[in-house]
Amino acid sequence: HQQSHQPSNHHHHQQQQQQTSYPIFGVRHSRPCNVVTFSDAEPRLLATGLDKVRNDHCLAIWDVEQARNTVTSTAGTAASINGQARMNGMVDGDESGGSVPAPPPLPVSSSSAQEAQPIQQYGMSEAVLSCAWFPKTPTQLVAGMAHKWLRVYDTRVNTTEQASVVIATKAVYGVQVDPFHQHRLASYTEDGIVRIWDVRKPSDAVLTIQASDRSGSLDALQYSPRRGGMIATHGRDSPYIRLWDLQEGTTRTYTTTTIRPSFSGPVDVPVLWRNLQTKPALRPLASFTWIPTGCDRATSRLMSVNRDGVIECVELQEARRIAWDPSGGLLVVGDEDMVVFPHAEHSAQTHAITSTRNPMQAREMNCLRNDISVTMRDRALGGYSMDPEKNRSFIRDDRRLAEVWSWLSYEEQHSTSGRMVANGVDFSYQGIMHIIQGERGKSTSTPQANSPMIMRSETSDYSATLVSDARNGDTPLAPTLKPELRHIALLALGFSDQIELVIEGLQKSGDYERAAAWALFHGKVSHAVAALSESKDEKHRLISTVLAGYNRDTASNTWRDLCKSLSADLDGPYLRAIFGYIASGEWSSVLAITDLPFRDRLGVALRFLSDDEASVQLELAAIALCNADLLITHL
Repeated sequence: HQQSHQPSNHHHHQQQQQQTSYPIFGVRHSRPCNVVTFSDAEPRLLATGLDKVRNDHCLAIWDVEQARNTVTSTAGTAASINGQARMNGMVDGDESGGSVPAPPPLPVSSSSAQEAQPIQQYGMSEAVLSCAWFPKTPTQLVAGMAHKWLRVYDTRVNTTEQASVVIATKAVYGVQVDPFHQHRLASYTEDGIVRIWDVRKPSDAVLTIQASDRSGSLDALQYSPRRGGMIATHGRDSPYIRLWDLQEGTTRTYTTTTIRPSFSGPVDVPVLWRNLQTKPALRPLASFTWIPTGCDRATSRLMSVNRDGVIECVELQEARRIAWDPSGGLLVVGDEDMVVFPHAEHSAQTHAITSTRNPMQAREMNCLRNDISVTMRDRALGGYSMDPEKNRSFIRDDRRLAEVWSWLSYEEQHSTSGRMVANGVDFSYQGIMHIIQGERGKSTSTPQANSPMIMRSETSDYSATLVSDARNGDTPLAPTLKPELRHIALLALGFSDQIELVIEGLQKSGDYERAAAWALFHGKVSHAVAALSESKDEKHRLISTVLAGYNRDTASNTWRDLCKSLSADLDGPYLRAIFGYIASGEWSSVLAITDLPFRDRLGVALRFLSDDEASVQLELAAIALCNADLLITHL
């Protein structure tokens, strides 16, 4: 029964064979083929890139449809198309033990007379190392040739014509055309350096990326077909794929006469925003490709295969998209949600149009509220500008920045009143170190022959006034040869001429601990007790009671031990400084409290230390500050 149907099936298969023909694209000289690529915009066009050979072209363009139409069905046969034979014939025996032979192989074109001919040929005796078609220009392609050129050809132009664009570079491998930018190319060198080109500016790459890893070279580069500016690269013997996210940067104007036609106009310059890498595979990857469809708009996917033939799909989550509302609101769009941050005048709360389902995403949104850009916007809306006093009201929670504006405020006030001038030299807006050293001051009169260093205090009427005040216990200073400079430095720190005013101002602002500390440092125990007693904090009142029993001249060792214990146990730095100083009687115990504000430690050093000791403290402070400081160095 089976044999009776054999002739009919065999005849049908022969008819199928006669209807199917395959063109052959032959070359005159046998050599390796480095690249084969179809045009996406015009699938009938095929480009092949070959190794170098003498007196023959290495880049050939074929018209597949034209070639198929010229192939006859009388050509020879090809050996071993076994897969097709198994599908169309029976190769196992029947129940009687007979066998049915498989039908003969399919016919293909093999005669040299009927071999297809290329419609264009380029690159005489120049090896073609890579090639890619322009997705929006069906007849245009780019090829990396001769290890030193990228050439752009148009297949409509005669073969004898030169390339329309020629780029001199060693980045001739893996050339690809950006599917979202018709003028942009990407290629890489043997060392794994990726270069981004704009064909309107062929003299230089618009962006260079060091994409190689430990292997030192790349073997693949591909643009994402779904996301503009996303490039994937793979290093030789690497178990992962690296991703390079490019964003549009500045626009520059170029004039180029080396391309046909010449060009003069703006060129977009991309910038590298970030780079990522996929999760490493267990084995080095052999190849990869983008999956162009089949996933939502918020993700992209890659398919890779390792050297063991294991195929893996990698999914990449895209970054959220953001947009500013003209009135100042912010819109954040994700895969399944859209969140609006309205203008501050309309609402202080955030309203979600579609609530975020993932708690992790909700935390990310909360982090956005603390982003520096949001802080800058809020400050700008509140009038944050160049008024030091007004700016301080915006940054109460940022102590370091508040110190900067406080310093500028003090300097502005004292500079206007002329109180930063000593012996004809203006020290406005100078750092403490430069004031003490008498350097970098601005002369307010005709320059003198002598150095602008401040003269000795004995020759200064102003110094005599300071010494008189010190005797009265109002502004006590340690013995110094530079009382004028010390006074100006204290003004720069924000301390008033009269300590009474300083303490009173601190009490009014509710800074009772600091007021008590400065009162005690100046020997005004009663003022310190009064400052703490004024506080509504029970702890402050208890400490004021302890402090009321302090007498510097009659303090016993037991009293000092108690104060030393309190200095170690109390939380506030000013309270620890108070009892540390009572216990030891040394200013070093105050300066050793590192969480005591820097301004106060400098004030202690300038008021109570000798010139040599104060200089040492300033030097140590300048070294300790990693980036220096306006207050110390003026830099």
